[in-house]
Amino acid sequence: MRFMRVAFLALSLAGCSAFADMGAEKDGQRIYGGTRYNVWLLSKGADQTHAGGFAVLWGFFDFPFSLAFDTVFLPVTLIFAIARSGE
Repeated sequence: MRFMRVAFLALSLAGCSAFADMGAEKDGQRIYGGTRYNVWLLSKGADQTHAGGFAVLWGFFDFPFSLAFDTVFLPVTLIFAIARSGE
């Protein structure tokens, strides 16, 4: 039963980097923003975050889900990127 709770929590948080980027106001809605954040976590996250090794683990776990969500949201993020280029 405990494993099911942990698995449910992990799956419910999967892809949240993509959702967090879509919800960010000023610097959000970047093309593949959640995936970029996970790559940053994998490359430098352990050194530059308070979470340390957990940040790297999170980036590894969340990467495929964020990649999938970022791909689904690509038409929306392209519109935001085009609109932002005129600013």
